[in-house]
Amino acid sequence: MNLSPANKLIASFIILLFILSSCMTISYTPWVSLDVSPTTINKSVVIEKFVDESPIEDTKNPFGGFAVTNKKALTQDFNTEVTRAIAADFSANAVFSDVRLKNDSADYKIKGVIKRFSGKNRPTNGVYSLFPTLGLSIFVFYSGIPFRVSTADIEIALSIYDKNNHLIATYNGIVKDKQRSNMYNDKTAATLSFVNKSFSKAISDIRTQIMKDISKYQ
Repeated sequence: MNLSPANKLIASFIILLFILSSCMTISYTPWVSLDVSPTTINKSVVIEKFVDESPIEDTKNPFGGFAVTNKKALTQDFNTEVTRAIAADFSANAVFSDVRLKNDSADYKIKGVIKRFSGKNRPTNGVYSLFPTLGLSIFVFYSGIPFRVSTADIEIALSIYDKNNHLIATYNGIVKDKQRSNMYNDKTAATLSFVNKSFSKAISDIRTQIMKDISKYQ
């Protein structure tokens, strides 16, 4: 591809802007969006603040991208927000008949661990290798081949205890997902909602497991 020096400069500038487009200010709040539970457990439950054991790598911004759990992106204490999101879902969608964050006389107690919570947007692996070859880079850029990818890696463990603090069962929600985008369909700005959809899938899996064990809570 024969380009004038000026066009090469413009093309390089456009590609660089696309690669670094994620250097935007983001504000992330974890949230769960699910349907009403098909069955309600007619018991009260208190949900304790979840413990965050996710690796530090989950919070690091990738080069040319961002992590939704980076400290600069979070509006509140992260594990507090995760706990509130799950409690809000269990309450609004009637998983249990009474869901609270404080209740000394609840029938059951929920404790949880955030084992992984990685949500990131970055250039695809092939972008950096293509960039030095300007002609090929421009072709790929305008051809619609994916240039950016959003990834989600979520793992939540939720344990339910009786009034005497005896463990009844532990449930795990694990979701790994990704979505790619190109210059014609850039989904960088939708990364926050994409991560929350994955978070919701993890909680949906946990809810399904709880309902399979419903006889334990009658």
